[in-house]
Amino acid sequence: PLVPEAKMEIPYDSAVILILKALKPLGKKYVNDLKKGFNSRWVDVYETEGKGSGAYSWGAYSTHPYMLLNYNNTLDNVFTVAHEMGHNMHGLYSNRKQPYIYSGHSIFVAEVASITNEMLLMDYLLKNAQDKAQKLYLLNYYIEMIQGTFYTQVMFAEFEKEAHAKAEAGEALS
Repeated sequence: PLVPEAKMEIPYDSAVILILKALKPLGKKYVNDLKKGFNSRWVDVYETEGKGSGAYSWGAYSTHPYMLLNYNNTLDNVFTVAHEMGHNMHGLYSNRKQPYIYSGHSIFVAEVASITNEMLLMDYLLKNAQDKAQKLYLLNYYIEMIQGTFYTQVMFAEFEKEAHAKAEAGEALS
């Protein structure tokens, strides 16, 4: 990190309010659908026995999406909620407007909606930072987000491309 960590303890209910405010540029319908998702038990928020680690969004064509979290009040968790809700909204809207056969998408297309949510959240947080230390911490976090998005995702794509090329050529994957 370029700067010391700024403690940001953000309970889940506060995270939801932040996300709803941050995503207002996407319009009333989007925000209302987000509210419906948050208020209609789409999200399993806290860690429970037998639940996997991290966060995950999933849904079936004929149902609303679901999100599994292990929320523990960190800034990273707030971004995770915004990110996963981007996947949820993408799935919801795709399923509403597309027949089943066309409702799927690649992982890289799926990341567009989730990263858009993250970027709008970051913009909102930077504009509303409480002090210089918090703003510097957020800017450092932003740099790490960009690195993860633009460099790590490209590395994943390159790996998949090479793995498929080797498999098609009958070569061993190592």
